Order: sequence, then structure tokens, then C-alpha cells
Amino acid sequence: MNRVAPFDWTRFLRRWLDAHEELDAVEGLRRLGWQLVYTDKPTPTFEQNEQEAGGADFSYSIGLTIADDGRVRAVSWGGPAFQAGMAPGVRITAVAGAPYTRAALHDAARKTTMTPVVLTWEQDGRSKTRTIGYHGGLRYPRLQRIAGRADELTSLLTAR
Repeated sequence: MNRVAPFDWTRFLRRWLDAHEELDAVEGLRRLGWQLVYTDKPTPTFEQNEQEAGGADFSYSIGLTIADDGRVRAVSWGGPAFQAGMAPGVRITAVAGAPYTRAALHDAARKTTMTPVVLTWEQDGRSKTRTIGYHGGLRYPRLQRIAGRADELTSLLTAR
């Protein structure tokens, strides 16, 4: 590795192998001239991933991913949907009392700054209605350049 990029690789690798702390990917991005931000609009790649999966990803807002038929695929550990008692495999049947549609859930998540999301789902043969404790609107992750810092990430990711 030193022939490609001279560095104290032994010390660097030992630090990560022997440490008990979590990796801080966000700090790594900052060092490379980028930062993680959240906006209310998904990136084209995010939209493509949702389309290919046949569902919607609300991981960064209400804390779940869902198939187009209302079946919950994943619930973010400790997130708002998790706190409300939702689990993967349940089927959302209503959003604010109206029949579930992907568009209705998207609209409800968008409006959480003013109105909480109320969801009804089927679990173990029973229907549950809960208010999701989230008030931040839609959130989608994206990378953004840090002004005044060198862009070290682009060259790192460029094909050689």
C-alpha cells in the first residue's frame, strides 16, 4: 500500500482493528470535503432505488420502508415507527383513517411538521391504530460539497 499511497498504514489499521469505538463515516466525509445533509427531495438515485424495489423508503423520516401494497419491509431501530410498536411484516391499511396508498403515506409524512401521522395496520390478526411521534417532514440523505475545502472524494472514486 505504501507504493500506492505512502502512509503509516500499520498504525492506521491497528487503530481501527483494536478500537472499540464506532466508525464515524460522517467525519471521514468531512475530511474528504463533503458533508451529509438531509433535504425534502430525494436524489434521482434514491428514486430509482425505490422504483426498483417497488415501494417507498421513509427510513430517514418516520422510520420505515414499505412495499407498494402496504406491507412494511423494514423498521428503523429506535425510529418513530419502531417507537409506535410497528414491526416488519405488518400491513398498513389506513393513513389518517383513509385507505392506504403510497401517495397518502408520502403526503402524511410530508405534512408531519403540522400534523402527526396516524397509521392503522394489521398485526397478528388484529388492527392497531397509532400516532407516529415524528414532526420533521420528509427527509432524504444526500452528499453536499463543503465550500472552501478540497474535494478528495471525487478523485478517490474515479475509475482508473
